[in-house]
Amino acid sequence: MIKALIFINLIISLIYAGDNNEPIFLKYSNFTSFLMNQHGYNFLNYVDPFYGTERGGNRFPGVLYPFGMVKVGGDFRHATNHIKTDSYAGYQKHGFLRQISLLHVSGTGGSPTYGVVGQMPLLLESNTDLKSYDLGMGIERKKPDTSHLGYYKIQLSNSIDIEFTAAKKSSIIRYTVQEDYKNKHFVILVNTTECLNSFNRPWWSQKVVNSKIMINEDQKSYKGFIEVANGWASTDSFIVYYYAEFDKMFKNVHSYSNKQMEDENEFYNLAAFFDFGGNVTKLTTKIGVSYLSIEQAKINLENDFGKTFDFNGQVIKTINIWKNEVFDKVTELKVQDSIVLEKFYNSLYGSHLMPTDKSGVESPFYLTPNSNNILELTKSNFDNKFSLNMISDMISASGIRQVGFEPFCERVKIPNNTTAYYDDWFTLWDTYRTLHPLLFIVQPQKSKDMINSLALISEYEGFAPDGRSGGRSGRTQGGSNSDIVISEAFRKNIVTDLLERCRLYRASWRNANTLPPYFFDRSAKDSTNKFGRGALEDWVSLDYVSTDFSRSLTRTVEYSNNDFCLAIMSSEMGEDNIVTNEYLRRSRNWINLWDKNLELNGYNYKGFLCPKHGLQTRGKYKSIKNDVEPENIFKRKHKTGSFLKKYNPADCGGCYWGDHSYEGTSIEYMFSINHDITKLISILDGGAKEFEQRLDDLYNLNCDEDQARKSGLKYKFKSLSGKNCGFADVANEPSFGAGYLYNYIGNQDKTAATIDFLTTVEFGVGTRGIPGNSDSGAMESWLWFGLIGFYPVPGTDIYLIGTPQIERLNIRNKLLIKVYNLDPDKYSNNVRKNIFIEKVKLNDNIIQRNWLKHGELFDELHGSLNILEFFMTHEPLHWDAQYEPPPTFEELLHLE
Repeated sequence: MIKALIFINLIISLIYAGDNNEPIFLKYSNFTSFLMNQHGYNFLNYVDPFYGTERGGNRFPGVLYPFGMVKVGGDFRHATNHIKTDSYAGYQKHGFLRQISLLHVSGTGGSPTYGVVGQMPLLLESNTDLKSYDLGMGIERKKPDTSHLGYYKIQLSNSIDIEFTAAKKSSIIRYTVQEDYKNKHFVILVNTTECLNSFNRPWWSQKVVNSKIMINEDQKSYKGFIEVANGWASTDSFIVYYYAEFDKMFKNVHSYSNKQMEDENEFYNLAAFFDFGGNVTKLTTKIGVSYLSIEQAKINLENDFGKTFDFNGQVIKTINIWKNEVFDKVTELKVQDSIVLEKFYNSLYGSHLMPTDKSGVESPFYLTPNSNNILELTKSNFDNKFSLNMISDMISASGIRQVGFEPFCERVKIPNNTTAYYDDWFTLWDTYRTLHPLLFIVQPQKSKDMINSLALISEYEGFAPDGRSGGRSGRTQGGSNSDIVISEAFRKNIVTDLLERCRLYRASWRNANTLPPYFFDRSAKDSTNKFGRGALEDWVSLDYVSTDFSRSLTRTVEYSNNDFCLAIMSSEMGEDNIVTNEYLRRSRNWINLWDKNLELNGYNYKGFLCPKHGLQTRGKYKSIKNDVEPENIFKRKHKTGSFLKKYNPADCGGCYWGDHSYEGTSIEYMFSINHDITKLISILDGGAKEFEQRLDDLYNLNCDEDQARKSGLKYKFKSLSGKNCGFADVANEPSFGAGYLYNYIGNQDKTAATIDFLTTVEFGVGTRGIPGNSDSGAMESWLWFGLIGFYPVPGTDIYLIGTPQIERLNIRNKLLIKVYNLDPDKYSNNVRKNIFIEKVKLNDNIIQRNWLKHGELFDELHGSLNILEFFMTHEPLHWDAQYEPPPTFEELLHLE
């Protein structure tokens, strides 16, 4: 079966290999050839910047430092279908180049973000009328793009080659004219009105609302700012400042202005043509950016490059930054299968692109006093004793019954140039499951800074974000999933400082107990999507989220997960048991959407999550002013608490903002109850046996196509398996952890088979290596866990054992993984025969369970190296059948 599927993948790769626009990954170049002979640079053979750029992956292929503020890359428009094909990360392999710009995101959907602060090289006739010049769609490529880590090259049809690399807050770009050009001038166009647009969803398209370019007297530099409004995250605007220098003086400059609405007598330059004359064949430029000021952009440029224009040296420096900060943390890697090596390195690289480090002066809160005290309670209130009656009866001004009191934390210093701040969260809904757990392992210090950023944002803006870009929070798909990464950071001792823990607990307390202010959103007008829990009214009063609110099923499941994480945090913070138990009680509210009689056509089991009607006075029944329409009060069409009729758990409609569930069906969300799987199994009519069958029906490995057709299954990604009958959409996050859930019924062998199938068939190498949006590294981090042999349970310190595909790996000298008898079959495309586990040892002791704890693998307090050993075999042995299942619910709170 697996061999046949790999043959299908090989045919597909050969088809795409014939694409004349297919980009080229440079395994060797003038920059890397001498590095290859040195120890520790093997990753350069495998890190392909174009990995995951196609098949909806939208991964950013340009150049950056790990989590770098500058992500320099080309901005393209699709050559023939730009109206329907957005350039989410700027890149399009069939596109026309509009400019090289310094700001991008990676792997997103929705609509493009950034694509500002750029340049465009031109060869123009000396008599060109610049006032009427039109770039049109852009300039076509002459050859496909080429790249390796730290370096990127675009060859244009106008005979100009563009090479670029990046530093932390700046970029250096080198232009070379490849052919003689007579009667033409080399010109750099800087268009400050250019940004990435959304043609597919114009209501989310960015627009430049204000900009200015100023030319300096030295005739070698310019500066300015760009203000961009709207976009996927928010309708608000952000401002970025820039300072740029050339290594040659320009001969002339032609600028274009526009009247500004604020001052009819003032003109701002919006675009400029820098004319270097007719004898220039090489030009190097460097650009710095800042979110603080033009002066800071200049300082950033000097800090990154000094006075030099050393392009070659910067490429080497960027490679070494990646080596020192990322790849040196995973050593002793031994893998015979080159495809697994490519997946390993590319998944690790893709997990270090976002969020974006804007610490210190680039933070929107830099040197800003915090005047946001509207949610803060006094110390005297915090010290008061309280009772269960007080908790159940305490009503806030918004009518929300609160649990306990908001934590009182000592005031922190005003953010300065050392205060950590991370931006560009796309989004925690996407990344909490696997990206942050990976970073907790590989980058604990950077993870601590990221997590503390959530508390900082909450302190200044009232709530931690779910999605955020350009210093603007927005887009909360389901729950307040910052709660999950904070809880996990507590349990894994990523954050140990008591003040930091208090600030983070306070951020989550606000999510769980304070209704966020209403912000209009055309995609879902019923409640705020900016941050927090927009349907908190229902959650607290009804113990579920009703169809008064969009995405009610998603919110109910995720609020349950979120409140379980509040239970963990409150317990860790030493809260009264009454508080912890109330969060624990609320964390089981998902069961209130369980319709035991709901059936699925074609399948012999019943019982699914089903949306419920509410009071019909909230959410969509309110006006835009957030007031109840009087005529709705006495016109309830449905009984409060009644299930939706004719609901198909296999069909989520558009599966988007206005639907009952977001990017997943009811079937998928059933397996997203991270903390309460044992309870889920117990309410199924057929218990563990039925649970196993339902898991089998999720994936194309075991599903039945005839049954799936009868069910009305919709919204599926295009599987590479040759089948498309599984309910799990591998291209979206709700089903990320489902393949590991066989462990809860003592059948880890099926987990191994499922994960091997997914990592081998649905994930590949090259531009089409991932099956959907990278989502800031969510996809890549899922793959990474699939390769190393264990997978995180979100919000906890538990890992479920999978099936390793590497033979040896040392992670930060904390954990050494050894895998025996992996036995790749070199005569059949390196297909592993031994995917099943015989036994597992930890520090030479056989473990009698199919799960692991973070603390026993990664001891951050001591210098000891733990050794995890997998012994593999080719037949399922049911090695874990007699062991206790992984802990769930209350067991997780008291696990030592």
